[in-house]
Amino acid sequence: DGKTTIDPFGNLRESYLKEKAPDALLDDGTFLLGHIGGQFTVLSLNSDRCDLSDMADIANVALDVSADKNPYVAERYLGVSKHAIYLIRPDQHIAARWDQCSAQDIRNAIKLLCGDSFG
Repeated sequence: DGKTTIDPFGNLRESYLKEKAPDALLDDGTFLLGHIGGQFTVLSLNSDRCDLSDMADIANVALDVSADKNPYVAERYLGVSKHAIYLIRPDQHIAARWDQCSAQDIRNAIKLLCGDSFG
């Protein structure tokens, strides 16, 4: 389907236990982790937000990240990519990363993490 799915730790089933999302000071003076947590969050960096209107329990955060303005966020979350979409668990651990994705991709990843108890 032309989409690139990237799991930053090699395997979705194991990766969600690995890394807490790194924090960073944002351009507006707030911290990234202050915008996420307590529920699944889709973090879109330099990318359009996915339409999650049918998934009310998921936060949908979009940020424009410039390497000039915030090199730490760009380095940790983008690497050599221009954009990325992350699924972050309620405990602020990274569950998945895509170059681009659909709401169905996000739903499938959450179902993999939670079992059939999700939506």
